[in-house]
Amino acid sequence: MVGLIEVLSGPVWEAAPRLLGATLKWGQQSLCLTELEAYDGECDPGSHAYRGPTDRNRVMFGPPGHLYVYLSYGMHHCANISCGPEGKAAGVLMRAGVLGDGSFVTGPGRLGKALELTRSDNGHDLTRQIILATRRRVLLMWSTGRASSCVRTPLALLDHRPPQRLQICAGQAHTLSGGIDQKLG
Repeated sequence: MVGLIEVLSGPVWEAAPRLLGATLKWGQQSLCLTELEAYDGECDPGSHAYRGPTDRNRVMFGPPGHLYVYLSYGMHHCANISCGPEGKAAGVLMRAGVLGDGSFVTGPGRLGKALELTRSDNGHDLTRQIILATRRRVLLMWSTGRASSCVRTPLALLDHRPPQRLQICAGQAHTLSGGIDQKLG
């Protein structure tokens, strides 16, 4: 069985699907991660690390498994889990999950609020607070942009870029931007 550090030390495109269904223990809360978004640092224009290290995003360049908390629109605390080897920025944005009380939290800002995250949590080591799910297969799907229109497609048709946003839906995992069948573990 591959451990959490090994998963998070690899490429973000491999780490993100492995984090789907994982449980994050935070204070008195537990959160099952059901929607994630992968950002490949300096290679990804959507990443906060795209233009290199700054005081704000330095956690993304540090060791894997640390919390990168940022303020979005001046009011929402959102969080990434750092991935990849130290010195190479990458992160997985936590977009949605199921809290221990069974309530479903959607959106990175609402998730941050539910966990009571603040910028003071930035840099927190999560490696002892994440429990990987034990599943063998994840089905990833590609969306054409219409909510009801999803098709499976080989990774080769995605211009060699793995999916960015991953979700668990009705017990299956899928992505909104590309897909493959992928064996895990």
